[in-house]
Amino acid sequence: MRVWIVLGILALVGCASHGPPAPQSSAGPAKPERIPKARRGFVPSSDMAWLAEMLAQRLEVARAEAWARFAANAEPGGDEEEARLQALVEPALRIGLPRAEMTRFYSAQLEAAAVWERHLRQQWRHPRNRPTMLPLSIEKTLRPLEEAVDAQILATLARLRGLPRGKPFRDFLVTQLRGRGIPPTAARIATAPFLPDPPQDAPALPHPEIRRGIPASEKNFQAGQLGAVRGD
Repeated sequence: MRVWIVLGILALVGCASHGPPAPQSSAGPAKPERIPKARRGFVPSSDMAWLAEMLAQRLEVARAEAWARFAANAEPGGDEEEARLQALVEPALRIGLPRAEMTRFYSAQLEAAAVWERHLRQQWRHPRNRPTMLPLSIEKTLRPLEEAVDAQILATLARLRGLPRGKPFRDFLVTQLRGRGIPPTAARIATAPFLPDPPQDAPALPHPEIRRGIPASEKNFQAGQLGAVRGD
């Protein structure tokens, strides 16, 4: 029951999170955004499809949190991020999921949310691009919603016996996130843990594929965002 409350509230948040449509140029209507298609022939199980939905919901909660911080003139991140990561991983350990895998998974979710928040804050500098909905309370409303989504994620991962790895499933996840309006950089970061393990001498996060195929429109801010998230 609780997760359907999550879906209903976030539907309202999502509908109100965008400002008025941008005017079209005199050169003609803008080309529709190209969303990558999942690999042909891949059919996700019901648990895989539900996991994709919960990952999208988690990022939509993060978007609502970003708007609440922006409206309150509060800066994102802080010293509590490491403690927050540990708090996310501990419930996964209690149901038998591997520490390294879940640390990598939740690190990716936090990094993806941080990258998207920086992108949103740039957009929201212009008042016409700001959400029309009043910000929700992070502590009273949004954090409990995030906890409800995380409970669904962990229950699904327990049924799947861990992260389902493989490029076809990862491509499916990226497609689902992109279809919900999540930028490609954030979508790739959030789904990188579902790729096969990189070589041992390569960093676990972000996966090298995150840095390939990024649209030119994002290259101007990607390097600074990722550096800021990692503390470079």
